[in-house]
Amino acid sequence: MLQSMRSSAKSWVMVVLFGLLILSFAVWGIGDILRPGVSGTAALVTVGGTKITFDQFRRQLTRTIEVQRQRLGVTLTFRQAYQLGLANQVLQNMINEELLALGATDVGVAVSNELVAREIREDRSFRNRFDEFDRAIFTRALGQAQLTEAGYVEGRRREIARGQITGVIAANQTIPRSLVERLFRYQNEKRVADIIVIADSAITSVPEPGATAIAAYHKKHAKTFTAPELRQIAAVVLVPADVAATIEVSDADLRRTYDERGAEFLSKERRTVDQILFTDEATAKKAHAALEAGSSFDKVAKEIAKQEAGPLSLGTVEQDGLPLKVLGDAAFKLKAGSFSAPVKSDLGWHILRVTKIEKTKTRPFDQVKAKLKTDIQKERAGDRMVKLTNQIEDELGSGATLEEAAKKYNLKVVKYAAVDRQGNDGDGNKIKGLLTAPEFLSRVFELDEGEDSGMVEARSGASFVARIDKITKPALRPLDKVRDKVVAAIKKDSRRAAATKRAKEILEKLKGGFTLATVAKKEKLTVRTTKPFARDGRAAGADMPGALVTKLFKARRGQALMENGKNGVLLAALKDILEANPSSDTAGSKRLSETLARGIHVDLLAALAGALKDRHSVDIDQDAFKRFFTQNVRN
Repeated sequence: MLQSMRSSAKSWVMVVLFGLLILSFAVWGIGDILRPGVSGTAALVTVGGTKITFDQFRRQLTRTIEVQRQRLGVTLTFRQAYQLGLANQVLQNMINEELLALGATDVGVAVSNELVAREIREDRSFRNRFDEFDRAIFTRALGQAQLTEAGYVEGRRREIARGQITGVIAANQTIPRSLVERLFRYQNEKRVADIIVIADSAITSVPEPGATAIAAYHKKHAKTFTAPELRQIAAVVLVPADVAATIEVSDADLRRTYDERGAEFLSKERRTVDQILFTDEATAKKAHAALEAGSSFDKVAKEIAKQEAGPLSLGTVEQDGLPLKVLGDAAFKLKAGSFSAPVKSDLGWHILRVTKIEKTKTRPFDQVKAKLKTDIQKERAGDRMVKLTNQIEDELGSGATLEEAAKKYNLKVVKYAAVDRQGNDGDGNKIKGLLTAPEFLSRVFELDEGEDSGMVEARSGASFVARIDKITKPALRPLDKVRDKVVAAIKKDSRRAAATKRAKEILEKLKGGFTLATVAKKEKLTVRTTKPFARDGRAAGADMPGALVTKLFKARRGQALMENGKNGVLLAALKDILEANPSSDTAGSKRLSETLARGIHVDLLAALAGALKDRHSVDIDQDAFKRFFTQNVRN
């Protein structure tokens, strides 16, 4: 939960939405972040006296759904998450976290205010570009995660306490070497096979199907030729970038912002620095004397310092960009083309040379004017978005149509004649300009005909209100509309049937003692030898079906097999078995051991949480939990 909150700490939307909240906090101080907060939300679960509220659960479930969307490309509704068991899993994880925190208290783990404050101050998610703790960033992050300051502090305290328990468990896990080696051999064993493909496209003598066959195929495969449910949609869509582009910014505002952000456009002095490094002072002084006598910097580096490649370049850097402060101080006292006296550091003795100086300069107003305008527009877009969404909601609430509300505020109503659940039109083509936020189609297909969605805010920052003007139920497309597709499907099936028949005939020959190479030559087919491939099919080739990979890992050397592929039927003969040696891949064995350790760690934590349930009561409001998924607006 906490990591998800930190990752969104710098969202520009929150700068606007929580600007007033930021003003309510005093200058950073230990007492400030540790003031207690009060939550009026109802308890979904009580774990040993500690409440897990519906708001906390909602936020965690939303984050988990987002992780699943990024991983699988599928956005689940709350109801779907409940039906799939994901919601129960999220709740159980939250309960286990609370139990572990209570377990830490049971064994006397105490986390001081000072430790919590230091952890927060040192969290890089809350630091500005000067690498300093920034209270404004911290406050925006709290708002984004819908957390009170006291609630966040308490969460960090419990997280630190849990870490003491989980750390002990993790530190005391030893995975038997024999187990690691056995699993390593199993996972990393590889196979090599000879392959021939009977391609569907190689079957050219396919007869044209008759009218009766076409009609029968259309009827038998009705699902294939059925049009999906389509919806006629009218919508008002507000996208932050589009709203931002409509915002006028005066020259006075641009000038004022330029002055306020002056340091941002200031380029500090930079110098191009070379160095010669010595291990002792005597050699450094000898080199410096040679330079004073007129010897070149390159020659001294090679002949006295024995740096065969010549001087070492430290690059073009600002004063604090050099690796050691003493070097920065020395280099930025030199003139261009000059060299320093020997400088002592923890690394040895240095003689520095400055070859170029880039003076301090400020990027002029005209050069950054466009960027300033874009930045101001983005900052103000949040306010404009909030205002517009409220205005549209008020208009619709007072009885205005979507078109009337949009016209009043100079917004456009976009209309789509037919949209399916994947964002395609009635012909199966992607609709250009359709809002890509997953919440859009998800919400649209929850509505009844004539119903509007109300204003919905997507995670992307966009907002929309959609109305369903017409619903066209799934229906079998008439044969005269899809005749060409039906004919193409019949021919495709015929080619595959012929390819399968030919493959079976060849397989019988292979079982009779013929080699794959011999049969391939006679049948005028090409044999391909795979690269060594693993159980998951890596390196087997894009045309190798997973089912054939599985069969080959069960086969004996020389055994012939067949399997349907994407574009034809594959015949394979297992050529070689390559056993894995854990001793030759210490890094791989280490990774496997770490993976096993993590799995055992999770199992031990679950076991500990189970034991802690016997000591601390866990009360779940099951009825309210179920109602949450039947009444929640995001179902």
